[in-house]
Amino acid sequence: MELLASRQGPTTLNQNISLLRNGFSDWCIHHGHWESSPFENIKRVKDSKLKNPKRKPLEKDEATKLLDAFKSDRWALHYHDFACTLLNLGLRPSEGAELRWKDVDFQRNIITIRRNLRRNPDGRTAGYARVVGPTKNKVERHLGLNSRMKELLIGRLQPGDKPDDRIFLAPKGGPIDEKNFNRRYWQPMCRRAGIDERVAYAARHSSASHALKDNTPAQVAQMLGDSVETVVRTYLHGVGETKMPEF
Repeated sequence: MELLASRQGPTTLNQNISLLRNGFSDWCIHHGHWESSPFENIKRVKDSKLKNPKRKPLEKDEATKLLDAFKSDRWALHYHDFACTLLNLGLRPSEGAELRWKDVDFQRNIITIRRNLRRNPDGRTAGYARVVGPTKNKVERHLGLNSRMKELLIGRLQPGDKPDDRIFLAPKGGPIDEKNFNRRYWQPMCRRAGIDERVAYAARHSSASHALKDNTPAQVAQMLGDSVETVVRTYLHGVGETKMPEF
């Protein structure tokens, strides 16, 4: 369970615990493979026990140091713009890997998040094996492009690029393998930047936490494609002490 807890959020982990305890165990017992369930005593874990420190939001100075580390490393430089996009748009890495030029509207300064690049149903996670699907919550969302993001994307757009081409690719030209990106680039660049090690998903937490300082939970929920309840439960803890009104 500790291994699962380090890789999954509270909701997903508890769903998998329920699946093991009920559906999977019941099937094995019913078909005579087991006499009793080995998962019977595994309990659902409270959110407070599942907070992953590697998803802790980055402070703005930490994000700057991290992006500088990407820019100054010979091999990681290829992923600088991808990392910058994850931070500025609050994307899941799988969503960033599936962005295409047809999703960008430079005239209206809007980018639409429609899809993600998810693991293959057979369990393979390598970039070449991943399949295109809807976003995690099957919610299409439209995000505004700030000046930095617009400049970054215009700088990447080449004359030969087609609307259906992916904006970000792996060094050899295939789809980005988010696990490989996290292990070989994001986490090493955290160490190079001298900041506490995070996983790439921390970019989404960072964007959400900073957005909550200037926006309502409902607005941030729309930005992330999450429910307001999820935003409050997952991200609101990072916005600092509540300032009480004075009359």
